[in-house]
Amino acid sequence: MQKVDKFGSVDRRVSSGCHHSTRTVETTDDIADLVQSQNDQLHSHLTVRQLSHELSIPRASVHDIIKQDLTKVFKKKKCTRVDGGE
Repeated sequence: MQKVDKFGSVDRRVSSGCHHSTRTVETTDDIADLVQSQNDQLHSHLTVRQLSHELSIPRASVHDIIKQDLTKVFKKKKCTRVDGGE
């Protein structure tokens, strides 16, 4: 009833049409910098919630960036060991 009283209809209003995305190159770089800065310090783990609070972006966006974009960068790869010749 409040919607009918306020807008005169129950139909949805037209939005601005702008797509709001926090998943940008800059945001990905910021998250990568924060994650990498923790490598040198013991017990300095930041949670996804803490990262999202520090960067002021949604928690789900931080989680998606870490899982989809950054795991490719930080994933360990197997390689052959090269010895001194013998």
